[in-house]
Amino acid sequence: MMHLGKECSLEDADIHSALSLVQSTSPSYLLLSSLDAARAYAAKEGPTIYDTVVRLAQDARRRINDIEGLSILEKPESMSEIDPTRLTVCLGELKGSGFDVDEFLCEKHGVYAELPSFRHITFILSIGTSEEDVERLVSGFESVASHFRRPEGDQGLNVSSLVPQTPAFGEPVISARDAFFKLKEQVALDDSVGRICASPVCPYPPGIPVLLPGEKISAECVDYLKMVLDVGGSVTGAQGDIISCLVLEDMGKA
Repeated sequence: MMHLGKECSLEDADIHSALSLVQSTSPSYLLLSSLDAARAYAAKEGPTIYDTVVRLAQDARRRINDIEGLSILEKPESMSEIDPTRLTVCLGELKGSGFDVDEFLCEKHGVYAELPSFRHITFILSIGTSEEDVERLVSGFESVASHFRRPEGDQGLNVSSLVPQTPAFGEPVISARDAFFKLKEQVALDDSVGRICASPVCPYPPGIPVLLPGEKISAECVDYLKMVLDVGGSVTGAQGDIISCLVLEDMGKA
């Protein structure tokens, strides 16, 4: 934690950028003791706990699969196994994105997903999951199926429009190190085309950077980031539709 005085003249973004180079997570003895207690519990009750979690997951999988318009991701033939406690719900027959469904479940049913995506939403069951939790999850998806059902005659979503094509890698102009020490300014995404990116920009999903410091920002990349934001995703390294770019007047300086 860093405390800033009232007279500090540094910009928040500059402080965050500098801290990201050196900060780490210091040991928390509360967390360490909690982990040790969880380890001891798992060592003593592990098989019984795991069997219970798997049983609950199988029950949730079966019941959600039975809901019209929904399906659960099953093990592909190319894989030997998948984690049975991880439930990825496919929304192929419903309108709305995984982000819309995630928001609906949170607000209406108090159900929180591990990972919402464009056309899927993933949940993880754990040793803390109870039968009541599974009931709430299934009940939530029954409500989702009703709320997001397509009207009669609706041909459904154009899935490709909700899953944008990842743009090509950016063109490096200067090194990431040089970019770090250059002056920076905040620029709207629409005005950033052709500018030099000042910090990593990572849309989520999929959680892979599309821009690195020192790379030129293309129109293709801007369109991709805007589409991710429009469907409910988030972009690390940007503040909404504002992105950090190098100051043009500083580019010519060594």
